[in-house]
Amino acid sequence: MKGARYGISGKPLAKLAKFIEEELNVAIDPNGATFPSACSGDNDTQHVLPMSNLPNEGAAEIVALFAGDSHQISVSTCEHARHGSGHTQEDMFDLRSGNIRFRSPDLVVWPKSEAEIQALTSLAAKNSWCLIPFGGRTNVTHSTHCPDKAIDPRPMISVDMKLLNLILWVNEEDGLAHVEAGITGLELIRSMKKLGFTIGHEPDSYEFSTLGGWIATKASGMKQKKWSKL
Repeated sequence: MKGARYGISGKPLAKLAKFIEEELNVAIDPNGATFPSACSGDNDTQHVLPMSNLPNEGAAEIVALFAGDSHQISVSTCEHARHGSGHTQEDMFDLRSGNIRFRSPDLVVWPKSEAEIQALTSLAAKNSWCLIPFGGRTNVTHSTHCPDKAIDPRPMISVDMKLLNLILWVNEEDGLAHVEAGITGLELIRSMKKLGFTIGHEPDSYEFSTLGGWIATKASGMKQKKWSKL
């Protein structure tokens, strides 16, 4: 068991894989692809997710907001699947089997600044698009699933915040910090440690979850109250 977070970390568990295979009647393939159907790139996988509900001109408008940088948007099947799912067993099974039952976003975008987010929000309001902030995707509550089209037919755009990950300032006297929402817990802890501070918050998913996600979900999850509350 790799890592150093728990009591069994660093110990060999030679019989664990065999036990799981026998109890669950499954075969463990350590070399198996995580997304064999949703992200293989084969032509046969196009049925996994429906076609985008966002008009091509809409995507072009967004690229224009990003100074023409098309790398800040994605229409790939793999990105849609990742940004519409979380870490539930149901999500993992759907992604591995290719039988995706949830609605995924029509477009994924990666803004680099607050100004780009403001411009994107204005454009979305103008065109009646729905924007869904996206952090570390560690949720187990289906919070990244898009509403069914029968409930909300608007185009869905996943706004990935990972490029907004800076510590803008730290007030040592008041113990306050101004930090961008896309920073992961691991990045935040390492950066604050270099400055001589701790963040007083250690959720179980801190390596991957983001500050914005903690705030948006009121830090629901394991170990969120070990030291303090946001």
